[in-house]
Amino acid sequence: MKFENLISRVILYQALPKHIPWNELDEDEIVTFLQEHEILALFYDFALKRQYELRLPSSLIYKLKTLRDIQIFIDQKKINELVHIHEKLAQAKISFLHLAGLSLGHLEYSKNNLRSPRTFEILVKQSDLEKVDNILCNFSLVKEKNKISQDLDNYFSYKKITHRKIEHEIKIYWRLFKTQIFLTTEAQNKLNTTQITMGQKSPLLGDYSLSFEELLEKARPVPELKAFALGPHLALLYISAQLYENSFNKVKMIEAYDIHLLVNSRSSLFLDDCFKEAQKLNLLKACSFALFWANYYFNTTINASWKIEIQKNQNEISAQRSWLQEILPDLNPSPRFSLKKDYLKKDSFFPILSKHSGQIRHNIFMWPLNLLNKLRNGILKFF
Repeated sequence: MKFENLISRVILYQALPKHIPWNELDEDEIVTFLQEHEILALFYDFALKRQYELRLPSSLIYKLKTLRDIQIFIDQKKINELVHIHEKLAQAKISFLHLAGLSLGHLEYSKNNLRSPRTFEILVKQSDLEKVDNILCNFSLVKEKNKISQDLDNYFSYKKITHRKIEHEIKIYWRLFKTQIFLTTEAQNKLNTTQITMGQKSPLLGDYSLSFEELLEKARPVPELKAFALGPHLALLYISAQLYENSFNKVKMIEAYDIHLLVNSRSSLFLDDCFKEAQKLNLLKACSFALFWANYYFNTTINASWKIEIQKNQNEISAQRSWLQEILPDLNPSPRFSLKKDYLKKDSFFPILSKHSGQIRHNIFMWPLNLLNKLRNGILKFF
C-alpha cells in the first residue's frame, strides 16, 4: 500500500490494515510528506478520531500536534490582517471576491483550521486596481513586478516580507480565467509540447471570461472573513483551471480534497451543471484533469459524462505529462491493502518512508547532504 492510500483511507473513514508497520517508517519523512501535500492538520484531525485503529506512535502524534498548533497560530495572524484589509476595501467601496483556498476552508471543511492558506487570492474589478494597490501598500505588502504585460496576465502579486522571509502572498486578480498561458522553457520541456509563444491563445484553456457582476450574483458569504467567495460551481471551475494550467507540477492531496468536498457534498446534479458551465467556458479538459486526481486520491464520485470526458482526453494528457502515464489507465483506482512489505516497494509512485532501506530512495534532494557526510567521515578516519 502506498502511503497516500493510507492517508485517504483515514480521511474517508475506510477500513484500515490490521497492522501498520510504524516502526519501519521514518517519522520525519512522514511529516515532510504531509507538509508537502499541505494535509498535516487534516490528517492529524482524522487520525486522532481513529487512533484506536491507527495506533500512531506517541512521538509522531506529538510532532504532528506541535506543528499543527504552530501553523494554526501563524494562519490566524495572517487571517486577522486579511480581515483588516477586507474592512479597508469595504470602506473604499471596492467590491471583491475570494477565490477558493481560504474561503473553501471556511465553507466546505468541518473546521476552519484544517485548510491552511498559503496564498490569498482576491478578485476585484480592473478599474479598482489602483485603489487596491494603495491599500495594500499601507499594509507593508511589496508588489511584485509583472514579467508580462497587464493586458496578457490576470493578477498582481503582493508579498509580506519579514526578515527577508516571505510570510504570505496576496494575489489580486482582475479576471477569473486567463485568456493566454505562458510557460517557461523548463515547463515547456516538462510538458513535452510544441513551443508556446507570448500572445498566442492557450491550447489548454478557453478565452471566455465571466463578468464581475455575474460572479457576484452567484457568490457565497463568508462571515468570519467579512467577505464573499465564489459559488461552488465556479469554485470548481477555477480550481480546475489553476491545476491544469500548472499541471507540470504534481497535484497536492489538499487540492484534490478541495475538489472532492465540492463534489461529494452535493447531489449528482451538481456535476451535470458543472459540465454545462465547463462547456461554455471551454474548460472541460481542465475539469476532467482535476476530477481525475480527486478520484485518484479520494475516490470522488464521477458521473458518466465526466468519465467519458476523462477517457477522451486521456491520451493527450498522458502524452504531455509523462509522470501521469503509469496511473492514467486506471480511471477509478481504489486504495487496497496488501502485504506489509508493500509499504517499502521500490516502484512506489511517492517517496519511500523507510528508515531501514539503507538510503532514502527517490529523494533527489538528499545527495548533497550524503556527500558531505561521506567527506566528513573520510576526514575523521584520516586523522
